[in-house]
Amino acid sequence: MSRHRIRLIVAALIVILLIWLLLRQCGPGQGGSSSSPADSTRTDSTQQGTGSTDSSGTYDVPADGKTGGKPDGKTPDTRVEVRAVPMVGRTPVTALFKGCKNKFTFDFVPLAGNTVSLRDIKTGTQITAVGASVLPGAAPGQWVVVPDGDKVTLRGMYKGTPVFDRVLPVINPPNPTVVLEADDVVVEDDEEITPGSKLVFRITPDAAFALLSPEDARYKIARVMVRPKQRISAPEEFIPDASNMGQPTVRLRLKKDFLAGISNGEKIWVQLDELRRINYLGKENIEPIDKSRLSYNLMMRK
Repeated sequence: MSRHRIRLIVAALIVILLIWLLLRQCGPGQGGSSSSPADSTRTDSTQQGTGSTDSSGTYDVPADGKTGGKPDGKTPDTRVEVRAVPMVGRTPVTALFKGCKNKFTFDFVPLAGNTVSLRDIKTGTQITAVGASVLPGAAPGQWVVVPDGDKVTLRGMYKGTPVFDRVLPVINPPNPTVVLEADDVVVEDDEEITPGSKLVFRITPDAAFALLSPEDARYKIARVMVRPKQRISAPEEFIPDASNMGQPTVRLRLKKDFLAGISNGEKIWVQLDELRRINYLGKENIEPIDKSRLSYNLMMRK
């Protein structure tokens, strides 16, 4: 190989090395944006009139903070940034229950630096809902929504202008807690009772569900099955009467002839077989319950 050809090869390698070093120094993002397509299209929802993740919005209210403003009408409005928080009493609402009447109010909290009265905001804000029906509340400022999807967008409107959005997830109503009591004491499996024991099923709705949707947190024990544990016989059905509908306790009144046929020390099997929830329309829905957790083997002592 001639010296001339060797010099050409070395010069080419030096040029390639210089180009490589130059590209390393510039790196991605030098002289241009390195944002991904998702980053380039992303917006800060807290700066938009709606879609705010923290449910805050800017209100134009009269400068004196009172409905109607100054009598002369010349004083400019004050811009107030307010956070809207759905509440039941003093408890914030973080989710809504599907197919139920969710009753709540909005607590309007001025952000730091705002001292204007919120009376105009409280009386002037209207709520619309996407993903739910809106029903009239029983009291001024109370809102009632019945969700029919997986989420609900609560939109605050003030003087016809959207000021905030609040998106809440929608969940199914939780099961209540059900226990069996004998003479006002909770019984477990294999405990003893007497023919005169007062047997009562006690139903306790989930606390958050009962607070937000009291008209939907009503229950009815539709059927209880009872039979001697060791005998091969069809279980007897105990069906509470209509007066027990929606009541927190249901007494299990065993028939005298059934009790008479139970020997001392013999076990009886008791199972809550069907529990129903009554919604705000009075419709009964069968609750999905674990029957094995609501079955009891009780020893009769005479």
